[in-house]
Amino acid sequence: MSSERELLEESIKLELNVGEIYKIFSDFFGDDREFWQQLSLEEVNHAQLLKAGIEMFSAEMFPDELLFARLSDLQKINGQLEKLKKEYLI
Repeated sequence: MSSERELLEESIKLELNVGEIYKIFSDFFGDDREFWQQLSLEEVNHAQLLKAGIEMFSAEMFPDELLFARLSDLQKINGQLEKLKKEYLI
C-alpha cells in the first residue's frame, strides 16, 4: 500500500510533467501560445501548492479526494508523459 507522501510526491511529478507538455504545446501551436503558457504556469503552481502542503502539514492531513487511489496509476501516467516529452523534445 502506498503512503500519502508517495502519492503526493508522484502527484507533484504529474503536475510538472503536464506543465511541461503544455509548454511543448505552446512551442508547437504558436497562435495559441499564451493559452498553453498559462496552462503550463497553472500546473507548476499546482505542484508548488502540493509541495507547500507537504512542508507545512503532514501528508496524512490531505483529503483522500485530492489524491489518486493508486500510486501505480500515477506512475504509469507519469511514464507516458515522460515518453511524450522525450519524443517531442528531440
